[in-house]
Amino acid sequence: MDVIVGVFGALVVANALLVLIRWRQGESASEHVQFDAPERDDMTFVQHKEDMRSAIAKAKSTMDVFWNAYESQPDIIEGGVKIGLSSNSSELEHVWLSDLSRDGRVWRGNLAVDPNDIVDDLAFGDVVEFAIDQVTDWFYEDADGRCRGHFTTRILIADWTDEQKEASGVLFHEDPIP
Repeated sequence: MDVIVGVFGALVVANALLVLIRWRQGESASEHVQFDAPERDDMTFVQHKEDMRSAIAKAKSTMDVFWNAYESQPDIIEGGVKIGLSSNSSELEHVWLSDLSRDGRVWRGNLAVDPNDIVDDLAFGDVVEFAIDQVTDWFYEDADGRCRGHFTTRILIADWTDEQKEASGVLFHEDPIP
């Protein structure tokens, strides 16, 4: 499983948080805004490699929890799924999808970001079909403004200061699973 490393990893965290912030503000996640994610060195990501693998496995194994909440709870403000798509490099590009639907084993969502380097010619808003094995994370924000899920995001921001976390504007429940 590909694990995000180096500066790209910080950009992915910033991207994930930007998507949530934009959703909260009712704006397009594709609009470009500056978000200063803290710098991290490659060693930090290597240290988190196993944690990241566990987080991705947990996200995949709890998709039923996400879907039940997303589909049936009226107090869900926003929700999304992050999937890995083939990129032009040897790594996966992890992108967030919104406006999700499911028909049996076929899942669909709209790209909530403009991909950087994926093989297919896709852009913000395009519909993507995906399978559970492509899922690398999920989240939903409930009525109290706090998020469940965000398993990989929690790993990536673990080294942030309280001030950096507060500045991101994203609040998490202590436990990612209700």
